[in-house]
Amino acid sequence: MKDLIDRIIGSKKEAPKQVLPVEEIIFSVDNFNIWFRHPNNGAEYANEGIYLRIDKLSESHIEDYLLKSYGLSNGAFLFSKPYREMISDLYKAVRKDWADKQ
Repeated sequence: MKDLIDRIIGSKKEAPKQVLPVEEIIFSVDNFNIWFRHPNNGAEYANEGIYLRIDKLSESHIEDYLLKSYGLSNGAFLFSKPYREMISDLYKAVRKDWADKQ
């Protein structure tokens, strides 16, 4: 009976599972890079051939990623910051990541 109760209310021995906030998944540089290089990403200008070409990267790539991967456009969801600011932050983070990889 104790085992059943522990499973229902949770055992004190088990550490709570950490759940990543949705923002961390969506606005992830790694996830963006995977999408960017994928041959079937549905994008017209994001592809393996220009991966790491900082001079070719633009915020429109970020917007395309958000739309094609998550169906987001024009701040469809409420985030911790304004949508345009989050796009700009991801763009800057991707630029830094790409520069570090060169």
